[in-house]
Amino acid sequence: VDLAKFAGKSAGALPVRVQGCAYDPQGRNWIPKAAIRHIPKAERVSLLLGYTHQAEKARSGASVCKRCGEKIVKGVVRVGYPVKDQRGEFGTLPNWMHVRCARFEKGLAGIAHEGDSTMRAKLLGFDALTKEERLQLCDDLQRDESDADEPPAPPAMPESKRLEPHAKPAQLRVDML
Repeated sequence: VDLAKFAGKSAGALPVRVQGCAYDPQGRNWIPKAAIRHIPKAERVSLLLGYTHQAEKARSGASVCKRCGEKIVKGVVRVGYPVKDQRGEFGTLPNWMHVRCARFEKGLAGIAHEGDSTMRAKLLGFDALTKEERLQLCDDLQRDESDADEPPAPPAMPESKRLEPHAKPAQLRVDML
């Protein structure tokens, strides 16, 4: 059975960014708008509001770009945004991408075109990057698709596998499916 037929139009599309999140610098995680009210008032003052995306150097080589599916090398600048955690009601997770892949994400490219002050206001971690890294990030995000060395990679989607048909076991007395 080819599962791609059942997946619909959203198959392979990047997850939708969760709007209105706050960032918790102590826990280093995004908190959805609905969950902010469950945080004690004394701790709410430390939450960072107004950011839509995050940039940082990859802390390990374990993260995978959600657009191209390749590993993000440790120490390389990566860009992400909060998405709903698919494991249940656990909040949000960052959706990490290479900078070269993130430039095709319209929201982030728009922020980059608005200038340095908007990048500081919307992109968490922008100020923590070196001046050279900030300039390179802005340049890479503003690069037009026509400037691309290669066409943009489609969003990562696992390759569908076709299972080999097996003979029915001799112990089976009734045909199934």
